[in-house]
Amino acid sequence: MNKILSLLTDRIVAVSPEVRDDLVQREFIKGSKVDVIYNGINLEPFAVAGSKEAAKNKLGLDAGSFVTGTVTRFYPVKNVELQIDMVERLKDRIPQLKHLIVAPIANDLGRKIKADIAERGLEGNIVLLGYREDIPQVLKAMDLFVLTSLSEGTSIALIEAIAANLPVVVSNVGGNPNLVEDGVNGFLFDLDKEGDFEAKVLRVYENRDVAEKFASQQRGIAEKFSEKKMIANYKFIYEKSCR
Repeated sequence: MNKILSLLTDRIVAVSPEVRDDLVQREFIKGSKVDVIYNGINLEPFAVAGSKEAAKNKLGLDAGSFVTGTVTRFYPVKNVELQIDMVERLKDRIPQLKHLIVAPIANDLGRKIKADIAERGLEGNIVLLGYREDIPQVLKAMDLFVLTSLSEGTSIALIEAIAANLPVVVSNVGGNPNLVEDGVNGFLFDLDKEGDFEAKVLRVYENRDVAEKFASQQRGIAEKFSEKKMIANYKFIYEKSCR
């Protein structure tokens, strides 16, 4: 169906070079018809005033806790189970470790993960926040944002975390390396390398200078994924197609 529809359209937009390659190699769509335009967001809401301690307290967290977190969905591709494993393995090495999961528990996988958290006795370390409309405020409470997906295009959640000036640890898949330069504004981890995720989280916790360095790089990177830039790129494509 995609191949047929591609014959009827002037241009096709992919949200990352990896998605473009997938369209060309797997959908057999002519590469000359596919442009790459990254997703973009309004950056302003993520410049949240106030202290991180106050944001933690608002969520009922101790100001001295080390807060990791993610904004996701309970779909298999998001690989949230790896985050549960991370908390179980690091809770004794990171005092007051709290992990926030922002995702509606609206399907069997979400309910299964909730039960797994209880079965492992991790309810004191993992907070299921469900669906939220105050994402900038929730991100403000985090010390580290994580993304464990098996595949990604250009993750809006990751762009939001970068816009919030958070250090990040994300899987080295799909479009993630387009947003995260390993060792510059975050860490990429290898899904096939056992323990790599936990090791990178621990490095951020143990070296606050690294965390601050990552955070200081984020604003400049976020500008590349602004709503304004995305709109300008789409406008250019439409105008070019209409000539």
